[in-house]
Amino acid sequence: MQVIYTSASTPRPPVPLHVVLYALIPEDRAYRPIPRRPLLFVRNRLRRWAELLSWRFLGRWRAHYSTFKDRDDTNRGDIAIRMGVKRQIERAFANHEITITDLPWGSLAMALKMTPAPDLLVIAGGGFFFADRDGRLPQRFKDDVKVLEKLSCPVAVCAVGLNWLIEGSDQKIFRFHPESRADVRQFLSRATLASVRDATTQRALGSAGRRPLPVIVDPGFLVAEPPTMLRTPDPSRPLEVGINMAFHGAHTSHTSQWMLPLMLRIVKRLRDEAGCRFTYFVHSDGEAGLARALKLAGVPLDVVHADVDDMVAAYRRMDIHIGQMLHSAILAMSVGTPALSLAYDVKSAGFYNLLGLDELCLDAAAASEEEIVSCAKALIEGRHAVAARLRARRAELEAESRDFYAQVAALVAPCRSGRIPALHAADGARSRSRGASH
Repeated sequence: MQVIYTSASTPRPPVPLHVVLYALIPEDRAYRPIPRRPLLFVRNRLRRWAELLSWRFLGRWRAHYSTFKDRDDTNRGDIAIRMGVKRQIERAFANHEITITDLPWGSLAMALKMTPAPDLLVIAGGGFFFADRDGRLPQRFKDDVKVLEKLSCPVAVCAVGLNWLIEGSDQKIFRFHPESRADVRQFLSRATLASVRDATTQRALGSAGRRPLPVIVDPGFLVAEPPTMLRTPDPSRPLEVGINMAFHGAHTSHTSQWMLPLMLRIVKRLRDEAGCRFTYFVHSDGEAGLARALKLAGVPLDVVHADVDDMVAAYRRMDIHIGQMLHSAILAMSVGTPALSLAYDVKSAGFYNLLGLDELCLDAAAASEEEIVSCAKALIEGRHAVAARLRARRAELEAESRDFYAQVAALVAPCRSGRIPALHAADGARSRSRGASH
């Protein structure tokens, strides 16, 4: 899909600048319905009812996330990342005519065949370094590195991150597997300008032999307009609490077997002891099954199953949020709603560290019910102070991001002259001489 953005305030170049945005979920792939023939549709619905009845009458949850999916590519976090990077690029190129072409992860080779050829490739955030328990990166990453060597345009790597599951790994400190280190070095040497989303990723790339890259907040944090004012306490109304659980892959299907009963106990206690009302935020389509399960267990629940912009509007109405998915915390806190994370991946700790709120990020597998409830109650009591800290920190992170994306836009002029800028992530001295920060 191509979108042209124009500005009449400056002279137009002969042709628009062609920017390729490499993102996990491009706009034209988001929320695609899953086609099911009548027999498969009936079988799917029977499986759903069987899982829900088992939960309702036996208290047992063994469902696979795919049973409750009706659409593909619905992860609101991945969609928000693409939206956030695109909006930053639009702002950075406000005085230029550009064409933006989205490419999904795994299809970078298509950029070699594009007409016109790309003037700039932007790799859009997210868990680009998706490592297994031993620190190996997927074949997709190896393929991308090979394509990057063939591209003749500058490459901007924007707020990429490391995804690495906490549970099941023998490593305490992440290290890339020796098989992947050479690929990581080659990738970074080809990047013309690069940033990472947190210190966790920064350290991981440092272990591969590269000097530290700048940390730029996850693009999803900047999708929404910032909070305009602190919420006035109103003791006459119940506390509004958002909740979310991870249910979008084989690993989270397994962890949901203990996470769903745990969340049920937590929300019942907060309802009875703190007078809370709850709203479930569906960040990936299968989670609709978890929301239905909570309702069957006797929890009155509103459900927000919407696009990113509507979801953000609902997050603004919450007093606090408790969630597993990283972007449930990112979107909530981007609009000033304090969030308690029940983390299953190192990426959550990295984001909370960037905000200076490490105490609000708990290891979901290690934290007890008492610890979670206690932290939630403490967050309720201190929510206004946390919201004020979020407003101040967001302003700082937004300014840093705008500076970085301005540098991204500045890469294009050398590309027009038909050469790749001599500006690489590993070349700190030359980068600073050109006004870039690495």
